[in-house]
Amino acid sequence: MGVRRVLWRGGGVLAAALVLLAPLGCSRSLTGADSIGQAIGNYFVDRATDFLDLGDFGLSITTTPQIGLYANGVSLGGGGYAMIDGYLAGMGHGNVGWMRFYTADVGIVVWAYEELAFGEFDRTDLTTVNTQGTCVGGLLTGPWGFPGWVPACIHYVHLGWVGFVGNINYFEMMDLATGFMGIDLCGDDGRRTGLWPWETGEREASAYAEKLHTDILGLALKPEKVDSPPYTGAFWGRAKHPAPEAAPAPPAAKKEKKPEEK
Repeated sequence: MGVRRVLWRGGGVLAAALVLLAPLGCSRSLTGADSIGQAIGNYFVDRATDFLDLGDFGLSITTTPQIGLYANGVSLGGGGYAMIDGYLAGMGHGNVGWMRFYTADVGIVVWAYEELAFGEFDRTDLTTVNTQGTCVGGLLTGPWGFPGWVPACIHYVHLGWVGFVGNINYFEMMDLATGFMGIDLCGDDGRRTGLWPWETGEREASAYAEKLHTDILGLALKPEKVDSPPYTGAFWGRAKHPAPEAAPAPPAAKKEKKPEEK
């Protein structure tokens, strides 16, 4: 009797969860497929990339000496500094193999800011890079990154030319589980990066992230040019999908003309 009651309760919780999660988005790879065969193929590709989203693991390798000593526990408390722009041999955000890798992080226990990208990206264009505030202060003030990248346990140890990356993405576990039922929590099925429901197919730039990128990290933004390693790589995964288009920047506010002095 006890087992039956537990099963009924568990089924009720699961049904309620599905009702709440379903409006967040059905997989566009299924609803937008041209045929049943294509939908089946998309389904298995998306589950494979969802599995690879569960964590980032491997060796970081740079062509110049760089440093990274940074950790963050479940996105709630961390600290350190990392500035790594090179390559990853391993698994990173839905990709596996040898790929371009970039991260820039700074944290002081109660507040942290993180930038992270794998595969195909432009670190001077923050619509292609995950930018997020973490720890208690950063979660309250933002910026808020791509769906699924919080909460996470982050670990970077890079000294000189070689280092280690070890990250676990907890929300991606839910995305993988619900993905088997055709629900795309992170809005990333068939895409290089996920989109929030309000982004409606376009990646929105964060003015706050750009300010942190330039003022705190001291890094350049477009149209400035930066010296980066060449985009060589041999990998499979999410970065082979098309990137969401960047939303157009809002037009600059027109300056009011001052009345001429008499």
